[in-house]
Amino acid sequence: MIKRADPSKHLVDTYVELSHDKELLKLLNFYKCYRAYVRGKVESFKLDDPLISKNEKAKALENAQRYFQLAESYI
Repeated sequence: MIKRADPSKHLVDTYVELSHDKELLKLLNFYKCYRAYVRGKVESFKLDDPLISKNEKAKALENAQRYFQLAESYI
């Protein structure tokens, strides 16, 4: 078995090479950005939940910020 640091990158690179579909990379970045943004938004919903502790809200805020930074990195 070949071990790779980033199996998804290897998969995408191989697919693009075999399919000759270089435009796929632009589309994938759009969907990765969208998915990271949605995850950040879901995490931020926890900030308004009165049943969640302050510690959990702090962690949710940290997670949301990381997801939004990740989304921005795909732009």
